[in-house]
Amino acid sequence: MPLSTGSTTVAMVRAALPKLHPSGRLPELTLSRDDVVVDPRHVASYAQVCGFPRKDTLPLTYPHLLAFGLHLQIMSDRSFPFPAIGTVHLANAITQHRPIALSETLDVAAHAADLRSHAKGQAFDLITTVSADGKAVWE
Repeated sequence: MPLSTGSTTVAMVRAALPKLHPSGRLPELTLSRDDVVVDPRHVASYAQVCGFPRKDTLPLTYPHLLAFGLHLQIMSDRSFPFPAIGTVHLANAITQHRPIALSETLDVAAHAADLRSHAKGQAFDLITTVSADGKAVWE
């Protein structure tokens, strides 16, 4: 399930505000959601909209939905040096260690890492790990 509407709304408002004192460093901030249970109906709707077959496992890209609220909270945190609004998405890299059953309880964690120069400014990664039974199943 996505984060609660209240916390997502606050993060979206903060994301729209300019950064007054950017530090130029990524914060040492890891956010997590534990004991996440997915709604099979939501997964089925997502699969239909995105053209994935309906299965008893999550579509490859679905865990991103479980982490998006965490990403938004990280980028809207006062310690984050860049405004979330206006930040450009450059790429995705997904590693799925094994299929994730719809019935699994998941832990989701995210943090920002690897601040580096880019031709258009600076780039960074949002690292997400989804675990089940203490083992990473998706990154």
